[in-house]
Amino acid sequence: MKEKKWEPAVVNYKKHLELHPSDSAIWVQYAHAQKELGRSELAIAAYEKAVSLDNRDHETFSHLAHLEYRLGKQEEARSHAFEAAKIKPFKNYVDLFVRLGGDIRFFETKESKAKYLIEIDDILIFLKNYKTLSGIQRVQAGIMQSIISLPKAKSKNFAFVRAGESGFGFWQISFEKILRILEYIRSDDVEQKKLVRLIEDAEREASLISVVKGQVYLILGAFWAAQTSTARYSLLKKSGVSIGAYIYDIIPISYPEYCHVNLVAEFSYALSDGFFNFDFVFTISQYVADEVKGFMREHNLKEIPVIPVTLAHRMNGETNPTLRSKEFEGDLSFLNEREFVLMVSTIEPRKNHIYLYWVWKELVKQGVSVPDLVFVGRFGWRVNDFKSMLEDTDFLGDRIHVLHDIGDVELEMLYNKCQFTVFPSFAEGWGLPVGESLFFGKPCVASSSSSIPEVGGDLVDYVDPLNLHEGIEVIRKMIEDAQYRARRSKLIATTFTPRSWDDVTNDLISALPKKSIVNDVDYLPPLLKMGKKFEPARYTHAQRFCQDYVNQPLRLLLADGWYSCEPNLGAWMKGKEGTIEFRTNLPPRTKITAYLDLIAAPWTKHKVRVSAGLASKFSTKDKGIDLVAGERISLPVTGYSDKKGVFSICIEISGEDIISHPSKNAQENRIFYLGLQCLIYVPNLD
Repeated sequence: MKEKKWEPAVVNYKKHLELHPSDSAIWVQYAHAQKELGRSELAIAAYEKAVSLDNRDHETFSHLAHLEYRLGKQEEARSHAFEAAKIKPFKNYVDLFVRLGGDIRFFETKESKAKYLIEIDDILIFLKNYKTLSGIQRVQAGIMQSIISLPKAKSKNFAFVRAGESGFGFWQISFEKILRILEYIRSDDVEQKKLVRLIEDAEREASLISVVKGQVYLILGAFWAAQTSTARYSLLKKSGVSIGAYIYDIIPISYPEYCHVNLVAEFSYALSDGFFNFDFVFTISQYVADEVKGFMREHNLKEIPVIPVTLAHRMNGETNPTLRSKEFEGDLSFLNEREFVLMVSTIEPRKNHIYLYWVWKELVKQGVSVPDLVFVGRFGWRVNDFKSMLEDTDFLGDRIHVLHDIGDVELEMLYNKCQFTVFPSFAEGWGLPVGESLFFGKPCVASSSSSIPEVGGDLVDYVDPLNLHEGIEVIRKMIEDAQYRARRSKLIATTFTPRSWDDVTNDLISALPKKSIVNDVDYLPPLLKMGKKFEPARYTHAQRFCQDYVNQPLRLLLADGWYSCEPNLGAWMKGKEGTIEFRTNLPPRTKITAYLDLIAAPWTKHKVRVSAGLASKFSTKDKGIDLVAGERISLPVTGYSDKKGVFSICIEISGEDIISHPSKNAQENRIFYLGLQCLIYVPNLD
């Protein structure tokens, strides 16, 4: 099929070019066709001809660079990615250039006029994989929408930024592009591929910006997200920028039994890294604020402001009255003839869906005419046994239904048409489904635990999530006593005042520092005690969290130019340059020798140079030490700590760039030649 489609195109393009050899656009199309047919060298030659005719065509340079990248022509790919980025410094061009070993400092940065930089990496990464919003991402969407809707005199103080995959700079994305994404995900029929295209379009046209002293940087989403880089912390602090985070809960620490051990470890490491750098913290409830303050007291951390900015009761601030009379269609049409109770939540142990299974089963046994039970949410982790229970009982005789990938319109209809909602979760940071239930005027039976009473107040009927008998009694009354349900509905209608995302955003803006409270000369990296080993492989999601790490967040020693720590290895250095920084517990300006245990990548045939101390510059006489592919090497490096006792180590690789190699996984797009396995230092007494 491919040859039938492209072969005639090649013939026709070739005929056209014989008559019009200066038509650069057709040379590009000819190159595309040859590429599709697998004739890579002919495609490269055609792309090169096109850019020789029009050297301002950034897209052609980009096509050429990506093809060369796939073929392992790293030098050529980097050169052409650089040309594309010089013409249009789009994020994807610069990312490719830097990934291939280029220096981001080649590109001019624009100074953002915004006072507040809002990091939105988390929501954009999430939406590249899922087309419907989940809890944390729904919060971000609501706040982002409200910021965009502010009067221009206020909104100009804010900028949405991506920290860059692998930590390559800060990129400002326009409000217009973000609004297009937010509007699309709220439409009736969202296609994942189109959503990804919208996000990539927004990122592609983002502006590379410099951060400046006096700005405030807020991480709006999941600060522990895997693709973010802790290196951004030191860059921001050294620039005199305040850092804050919006913390949704610390459940992996408070309730680790409900979380995968890997999440517990990574969250704990990330929270410790964060608290070393955060200047303020917002939380989504008073409950979470109290939890965070308790964590800080327990570990004797520095005091910083912890301010609750409670969430809204509804993702979208308005309802659509026409949906109240509209009937369900398609896969949901079976609900038109049924009474049902609604629970909105990812299906996982913490949410306690099994509690409702046993309640419904017991009520059926007691002869109660139960409505159907509708779960809206994806199956999460550790629910195989629960899923088997549902399947083995034919979903409790077709009384329980599991729906997922439900859009906002369908979700609003479900809220409108349900009898009441249930939410017996063991632990929450807020409890948005409870607020949404009240927003739609529906009675709710919810857990009395954690933050949930903050959301529902006196308008919710509470149950102990550990007391099944109490749940049976309360839910039976809500099912059988229609007059009681009506009274609860009336009370909600007459007394409930919903909190909007505009309310949340206004409170958040009021709580933001008026200016950075960081002095750029104050930043100090973490302390590494003399004689203590720093082994990056110990600080990964695959290792159980060590409580000592809270006060010694050593991952932050990898100050610049490193990928994330990996189990059984350590940390690979990005490309050919990396920096390590730590504070010593020796007097300032002490002569120190650090010992580095390094490992060369299997494809490495390079030299390594290491410098340390006050100057951290390489001597022109230092030709470097040969690395042997796949082998370990121990290197001592000597220098002086600075006047604050900080010791810096710079590592540089020289030699031919390598992107493909028989020993390299074809799916591995990172560029690295050297890894750090261990670091230790002692005073040099010579």
